[in-house]
Amino acid sequence: MNKVEKLLIVPKALFKSRKLIKNLSSSLYQYLILRSQNIKLKLRNGETIKVSRFLYPRIIYSYYLGYIIDIDKNEIKIKADNKIFSMSIDDPYANSITVIIKFIESNWQYKDNYWEKNGIKFKRLYSSTYDVFIREDYKFLNVQNKSVLDIGAFVGDSPIYFILKGAKKVYAIEPHPDAYNEMIENIKLNNMEDRIIPINIGINYDKDYVVINTKDTTHAAFSFFNSNNNGIKIPASKLSDIIDKYNIDAQILKMDCEGCEYDAILKDYDTIKEFEEIGFEYHAKNTKISVSKLLEKLSKDFECKFIKGGVNEKIGIIHCIRRK
Repeated sequence: MNKVEKLLIVPKALFKSRKLIKNLSSSLYQYLILRSQNIKLKLRNGETIKVSRFLYPRIIYSYYLGYIIDIDKNEIKIKADNKIFSMSIDDPYANSITVIIKFIESNWQYKDNYWEKNGIKFKRLYSSTYDVFIREDYKFLNVQNKSVLDIGAFVGDSPIYFILKGAKKVYAIEPHPDAYNEMIENIKLNNMEDRIIPINIGINYDKDYVVINTKDTTHAAFSFFNSNNNGIKIPASKLSDIIDKYNIDAQILKMDCEGCEYDAILKDYDTIKEFEEIGFEYHAKNTKISVSKLLEKLSKDFECKFIKGGVNEKIGIIHCIRRK
């Protein structure tokens, strides 16, 4: 769907949402003019609730598409693939409602406090879980019978994916404390304790720590470049030092660390060039450095191509294979 088509949907979605939201005009004023972080909604059933600024447009759009069938002060009722799923209105992961809908459509089921499909289990579902398991963003990496160093392992979705794709072992680096703890839970749920090694550490070439400004796992990806040096201090080291300290022996490198890929490649290239294959998400929007700088460095030893994005894009995924 292009931008024009999306814009044409807006008035239709707003018109339909009047059947759900009684104070539609007032709620739009809060959202568009006041830019309130919490939007007060008066529902047609007589109840009043507050939803986050992030969740508000997703409620309207999901209701328009027919996925949300009702809301009250306690829960949001979602219908997808002829199945009804309820989630608490106070659940912070309700903000990921569009992601939850996509997983339900893909036949994931919620069972006894976890999500499951074909024996794969997760405590919660995130957009990154969707990217890894449904879009398969890293399927281009040849991990069969190889060890993987996963920098930015989040809640363990990519490490678990790599094991399922035949990796012998995954060293899973994740600095965010809540994401790290949830990763440990997910590793146990999938009985992969002997194959995934979780490491709670950050990558930094200027200090021996990184600062995270929030404990909200949902927004872990935004917690580094917006910290303003306020928040939780997590130990950090250079990539080369981490590999030595934890005796990491990996042939494949995956990075999704919101900008640390620039430091690792530009400042620690002697370590990077030892990997046989690399897959990484670049974040020029965070570093303000063109991805061409990374490609220039990597071209000395690797053949690289864009999986997503391009030289002029602010974010994307690159695949590099070392020349023999």
